[in-house]
Amino acid sequence: MSRSGAQIAGPVAHDPTLAYARVEGLLAARRCVILDGGVATEIERVREEKLPAAAKQLWGTWALYQAPQDVLEVHRR
Repeated sequence: MSRSGAQIAGPVAHDPTLAYARVEGLLAARRCVILDGGVATEIERVREEKLPAAAKQLWGTWALYQAPQDVLEVHRR
């Protein structure tokens, strides 16, 4: 459950169609929606090599300078 008490697990977590419908419903109801896309995790999936340990805390900055094509690929998904 989220801090607001909204359930975030269950079928929505496994079915992108339901997740998008839920977000659209919340937006239509003028509710606050915070999206966390897990970009760092996805960047690590598309890269053949893992992020260096020193880049873990500043992964976004590191990725923009060292792997801009990977960042672009992740955002195009």
